This record gives sequence, C-alpha cells and structure tokens, in this order.
Amino acid sequence: MRGGAPTVPSRQCSGHPTTLKESIETACAAHPTADVFINFASYRSCFLHGCSETTIKVIAIIAEGVPESDTKQLIAYARVNNKVVVGPATVGGIQAGAFKIGDTAGTIDNIIQCKLYRSGSVGFVSKSPCQNMVVLGELGGWDEYSLVEALKQGKVNKLVVAWVSGTCARLFKLEVQFGRAVKEGKITPVKEFKPPQIPEDLDIAIESRKVRAPIHVISTISDDRDEEPCYAGIPMSSIVEQGFGVGDVISLLWFKRSLPRYCTHFIEADFVSQIIYGIGQICIMLCVDHGPCVSGAHNTKVTARAGKDLVSSLVSGLLTIGPRFGGAIDDAARYFKDAYDRGLSPYEFVESMKKKGIRVPGIRNSGMFSKPEIDEIVEIGYLNGLFMLARSIGLIGYTFDQKRLKQSLYRHPWEYVLYTK
Repeated sequence: MRGGAPTVPSRQCSGHPTTLKESIETACAAHPTADVFINFASYRSCFLHGCSETTIKVIAIIAEGVPESDTKQLIAYARVNNKVVVGPATVGGIQAGAFKIGDTAGTIDNIIQCKLYRSGSVGFVSKSPCQNMVVLGELGGWDEYSLVEALKQGKVNKLVVAWVSGTCARLFKLEVQFGRAVKEGKITPVKEFKPPQIPEDLDIAIESRKVRAPIHVISTISDDRDEEPCYAGIPMSSIVEQGFGVGDVISLLWFKRSLPRYCTHFIEADFVSQIIYGIGQICIMLCVDHGPCVSGAHNTKVTARAGKDLVSSLVSGLLTIGPRFGGAIDDAARYFKDAYDRGLSPYEFVESMKKKGIRVPGIRNSGMFSKPEIDEIVEIGYLNGLFMLARSIGLIGYTFDQKRLKQSLYRHPWEYVLYTK
C-alpha cells in the first residue's frame, strides 16, 4: 500500500521497518492516508481484494489468470464505488525517483542505467486511442525528417503538431538558437547524484556465479532441488517404475547403494511386513524424505552432529512433527471432513479457510471406511502416524549420513539472524 507499505526489516535493522499486518482491514486502519492498494495475490484470490476499503482509491492487480467474469464484476464495482483499477495482469508502473510497481522498468541494474532512480523533466504517457500527436524536437539530428517522410507515405495519419528546436537562419536576419532558458537561469537542470548501492539478492548472486555461498550442511543421501526427490541419486519416479519397495528405499538412504533383492526383501519381510502390506508401500516410500532442509531433518542432523546417539537424533526430528510440519495430513482430514459434513461447495470451503487465515492442506478421499470409522481415524490421528512411520526411515538415514561424514558441531550463521528489538 502506498504511504504505508508493510515491509520486512533488513538483517542490519537499517531504515524504518513497518510491521506486517494480518489483514487488509488492519493495514488500512493503521495507515488511513494510503490510497493505493497493490495486489500481488494470484489468480482468483486477487478478485475484489481491497476494493471495499473506503480509503483505497486505486487498486493495481498484478496477477494473471483472473477469469473474465470476475474482471467484469470488478469493473462494475469500481464504477459504482468510484475506484480506479489498474489490471488485472498489469505490468505495473514506475515514477522516476519515487516508486516502482510490478515488473515495470526491469531489474535494478536497468533502472540505474536508464537513470530512473531520479526525477526528470520529461514525462511520457502512452494511450491507445489517441487522436493527435505532439512532437518536441531536440537540438541536433535529423529524426524529425523521418516523421515527415512517414506522414508523406501515409504511415502516420494522425494530426501531428511539432516544435523543432534549433537554428532558423532563413527566417531571421540574425542567427537565432532556441534553448537559452537554461543558460539564462530560467530553468535549472536537475542535479545529478550517485544512486544508493542496492545489495543484490543472494539467490540471484549465487545463480549468476557472482559469489560463493559457504556450506553449512552436507547431505549425500537425499536431494529435493528438482521437481521430485532423489534418494541416493535415484529419482522417486524411477523407484516406483522399477518396482522398488521400502527395503530398497532403506538401502538407498541408509547404505547409499542398492542392495540385492533378497536383502531388501528380508528387510521388508522381517522388519515392517505387516505394516507395509497393510497400508501400501508407495505411501511409505513417498513420505520417507523430502530433502535435508525441512525442520525434522535439520533437527536430526544438528543432534547427530552434537554427538548424540541414534535414538536421540531420531526423536529430536520426530518431535518437530505437528501442526506446521507433517501435521497437514491430519489437519486436511479434519478440515475436509468438516466441509463435507456441512455441505460446503469447494469455493465456499476455500473462502471460509481464507477468512480464518488458514492454509488449505491437501488429502484425497477414501471410500474404504464407514463414517464412524472415519471419525475415529481422524480423532485419534492415524494419518499422522503414517507420516511419522515413513519419516523415521529418512531421519535415521540423516543420522547415519552425518556421523559417516564426521560432521562437527553445528552453529547457525549469525548473518542469517535478524537482531532487533
């Protein structure tokens, strides 16, 4: 919001950070002078956001994919309530030396190169259905003649009013040159200044190989940077397609190699056979691990690097499983079941969750249980048990990995800590 934009303070706590607001209503109440609302929400969720606030006069919608019917409703609402809507799918806007919205003007480097970091003396407004053109020619060059040729050839058929600055020897007895206002001091040029140095985003700098980021954690068993996780270099899709079982996954994450089938079959038959074949191997394999960066894996690695035993390292990771990590399975069952029992449509369900400020977790339905059985499963928390069972395999693998690599005691880098009051 212009005039009171919620911002995230820098790590050095420089400037004057503003606290984030939990809702649009709260932000508008805290900043009543803000009259422009910039909506970065995606797709349908951006529809009508901010329009109902009386202090907001202009709404800029960056998102693409807004349905045409919603756009028509937005236009009608804006006309009735005297609002100005920029978008949807606007590229944004920029005022030199003032503010930037969306992707307009490109990167910071381009803004500096074009000197858009400071105000100037020339403004440009583009509008499709214009009827006339006004041209102000600069001293020197022959570009004005190209416009004359375009008029003669019919390429430009609008009315053109042109003022060409320069010498006019044929019209005046003496040599006359326009543009003396600056020399006489009637117009003062804008003073040039050096733009402030804006730090480059670390992710962009690393991707462009401008900097080398220090390594804080090493993982040799799991990689989730691409579209699907890889266990010891083998993508999950290949594991499923080749008919691998839980024993094969354990061999990859614990021993970093594919053991013979009789070994993996022994693990499955002797270790978790009843559980595996009761709920399905794919369910277990998909939940075994989602990379070394999640909270559970991180806790396990930190504990293992502190010299603790396998059980302690495993438990430290499992203790993070709850409403924010892994708990989405149980939460999804509760929310979807409640919506089904109340007869809500998908749209009504999503809107009700949005009003409560709750993210919608995902889960599929099942027709294998009766309603009383489903109620009991949801109440007890069966589904989270599946997650904990599967994730234990991955956490044990991380414990072995850190101890095998002989990693030292972990200490979090101070540059990733925000020191504030």
